[in-house]
Amino acid sequence: MNTTKLKAFTLYEMLVAMIVSAIVMGITANVFLIVSKQFNSFRLQTDNEIKIRQLHQILINETAWSNVIYIDQYYKKIIFSNDLKKNIISFDNDVVIFKNDTIAENIIFKGYFENKEIEDGNIEALKLNYISHNIEKQLFYYKDYDAEFYVTLP
Repeated sequence: MNTTKLKAFTLYEMLVAMIVSAIVMGITANVFLIVSKQFNSFRLQTDNEIKIRQLHQILINETAWSNVIYIDQYYKKIIFSNDLKKNIISFDNDVVIFKNDTIAENIIFKGYFENKEIEDGNIEALKLNYISHNIEKQLFYYKDYDAEFYVTLP
């Protein structure tokens, strides 16, 4: 009887190889999940920063060109107006809307006139509080009015 011996892996060697490769794949999957969570967290934080910068630029521009800034906490609006046009920023349910675009979330506005917090009426300063995803920012905008504004107040 002529028997030839084939070189091959035994069943135990195959099982050990499969177990080792399963462990390596499990570790790889966990590392991928951790990295993707960190990336998503970073992306969310970056997106929020971009939204805050966009809102910051809008508020700088609106404060600069407007003659009157009016805050209405009941209807949750800030109205920037001059002789030619009027722009409205709405803030409802912690969402800021400007010209039908959602700008930012989790923002609280407070208006001030002569260093007193105003619920409704003309304001000269606007304070913005933003708290989200371990980011806390406070922005402050001030409108320099001329004497004519104070004379024409009701």
